[in-house]
Amino acid sequence: MTLRIARIPPSEVEASLDAMARLRIVVFRDFPYLYDGDMESERDYIAKYRDSNNAIVIGAWDGETLVGAATGTPMEDHAAEFAAPFEDAGYALGKMFYCAESVLLQPYRGQGAGHAFFDHREAHARALGRRWSCFFAHRNSSPLGIAPMMYFGVSAAMHRCPASTQNSSGKTSATRLKQRNLCSS
Repeated sequence: MTLRIARIPPSEVEASLDAMARLRIVVFRDFPYLYDGDMESERDYIAKYRDSNNAIVIGAWDGETLVGAATGTPMEDHAAEFAAPFEDAGYALGKMFYCAESVLLQPYRGQGAGHAFFDHREAHARALGRRWSCFFAHRNSSPLGIAPMMYFGVSAAMHRCPASTQNSSGKTSATRLKQRNLCSS
């Protein structure tokens, strides 16, 4: 299975909302302690990436079928509860880029898509002049034994900040905020 991974142009995000919503619902079923999705809430959530001028949406396709997606946005365009721990730690939100969820159907995992998702988002963040990239890494693994993001290779160069957040489903999840410097110096 060869994946094609590329940015979904902002002009095409609207047309991709339903496919991305369905994909997120399928993938997040493996993480019931995190999230209970439905089409309406998923479309609303993804729409913030369509509506942010500096957001990025990346897709992974097997042929013409969307099998994965990742999103990212300047931190100040994302939810305040995600920004608060960084702001409390003295980071300038205008220098941070939030790498939001990466979702990928199970048969396509382990082929480098996760790293490609981070590469695309961080290149976009650098182009915007952002100094830091960050994401939330959940400490739990799924019932299927999927490793949490804190064990994902990209996280090795990231610093941790303990935090917790409540998602739109009202589920509180122990998390670790992770950030890394995007500047070479």
